[in-house]
Amino acid sequence: MIEIRTITVKNFRSFTDAQFAPLGAGQGVTAVNGANGVGKSSIATHALLWALYGVTPGGVPVKALRQEGSDGDVEVCVEFTHDGQTICVTRALRGKKDTKTAAITVDGVEQTNVSSRTATSWVTQRLQANAEAFTAAFVVRQKELDALVRARPAERRAVIER
Repeated sequence: MIEIRTITVKNFRSFTDAQFAPLGAGQGVTAVNGANGVGKSSIATHALLWALYGVTPGGVPVKALRQEGSDGDVEVCVEFTHDGQTICVTRALRGKKDTKTAAITVDGVEQTNVSSRTATSWVTQRLQANAEAFTAAFVVRQKELDALVRARPAERRAVIER
């Protein structure tokens, strides 16, 4: 099981510097709630997928991850627990050329020889899920949530078990 502890962002989308932590950790489900346009999808989907897998959903270009008007480095760190270990995966766009970097720590010990490509392979192997499988298993998108709420109990169960 994977449990997200924090998602920390810098110069990411609409956020200059922010940290998000689920309330009620260990409860099994986390919901992100808020008004339209406040950045729910930026955190729950864009930041999570980019940090873990180096991809953006829906064809959003990586350069669009930078906060508009910012010339600082873009950084996203996702800290989570998996198999009793605390893991932190960080991805960044550094410098004027937006050089992609990645780092991984396991229980506070930095893993060596980590690049953007090797970080993606490491996460995929560790979680036994690529980005597409991770999204299908852990993220319920806005339209899907509406359908889930309206579903009959048997349909809802099938969606959750999927």
